[in-house]
Amino acid sequence: MNGIYSTNNIHPMMISGNQQANATLGLFQKASSNGWLFRLKAFFLRRPKELLDLNAVKKEIPLGNSHTVGRRDVSIDRIVGTEGRVQDFDRGFHPLCERMRDRWMRVAGAILANEPMPPIELVQVGDIYFVRDGHHRISVSRALGREVIEADVIAWDIADPYKQYGVFNNVCC
Repeated sequence: MNGIYSTNNIHPMMISGNQQANATLGLFQKASSNGWLFRLKAFFLRRPKELLDLNAVKKEIPLGNSHTVGRRDVSIDRIVGTEGRVQDFDRGFHPLCERMRDRWMRVAGAILANEPMPPIELVQVGDIYFVRDGHHRISVSRALGREVIEADVIAWDIADPYKQYGVFNNVCC
């Protein structure tokens, strides 16, 4: 597998120049407007709309040893947190600010041109994942309708796996 191309049934578009710029801008605008709807729906359904912050989770949950899981495909729906980028993306990995547009569009252009992309980097805690590197790749992949993404995963053991931790309430959605 190569980066994020191992995912769904949407095929990368082979376009160039202005067409690619228009396509990536349209994709960014759609992702941004879908994010607004996502957050509105989350508000009314009382579901979380923000990414979990791994640093906050570390304070609430005693974590044990970490170990390398290796490279594998991960469901994008299971990626619900970040290591330090809570202000940039919502829980659905929709971009939250206009300043991210240029980088987002460059990543989208590379994906649409079928350029090789490295796997994202994730930290697994229990059954959920936090992004260490690859926020834009996740966001673009989700905007393209992909359901899984290739990742290098490090897992942190939970010191008391049988205890119920509030941070894991309403993790999905």
